[in-house]
Amino acid sequence: MEKKILLIFFLLFSGLLFSQEKYKIELHNKAFESSFVYSINSNIKSDFKINIVSTKNKIKLITKTNINVIGEKFFKIDVSTLKKGNYYFKVLDEFSKVIFVKKIKKI
Repeated sequence: MEKKILLIFFLLFSGLLFSQEKYKIELHNKAFESSFVYSINSNIKSDFKINIVSTKNKIKLITKTNINVIGEKFFKIDVSTLKKGNYYFKVLDEFSKVIFVKKIKKI
């Protein structure tokens, strides 16, 4: 009985028992020329990796790391070195799990 209570207590406080949205990612412009803004809203202090990936050959062209994000934070990413075309904007959590993907376009 005591083990069950401890397990339920652990699950409640670790967030595993109830599904909670830990992160909210927003891309503030899908078409851009030299840079764009995105925001990350995290309920817990977390690290995120941003990858800009080619839609043609899936190669990572730009990588950026955001460390210790908590609350809503806005970030600007320079993409002036990219050629005109379509790309994927990917956000990975601290375990390298993709948590957000959006197709973007450099004009």
